[in-house]
Amino acid sequence: MITVGGMERTYTTVVPANVEPGAPLYVALHGNNMDAAGMREATGYQLDELAAEHGFVVVYGQGYETSWHDCRNSPPYTARLENI
Repeated sequence: MITVGGMERTYTTVVPANVEPGAPLYVALHGNNMDAAGMREATGYQLDELAAEHGFVVVYGQGYETSWHDCRNSPPYTARLENI
């Protein structure tokens, strides 16, 4: 967990045993009405497997109440409505 703008934000990190200092970081953001665990499951854990195979770290970010503020004007998702 990290605190950003006074708000606690969570994420799931996959760090394979073979990761070396300076390894690449892959950030996976879920779609709306999903969460970090659902994103991991939706990919069939293939990103985790690729990370282990190729030595990189994966971070699955957790949106705010299952959404991100992606700067579109019309979606009624909480992150946009609350300007998060």
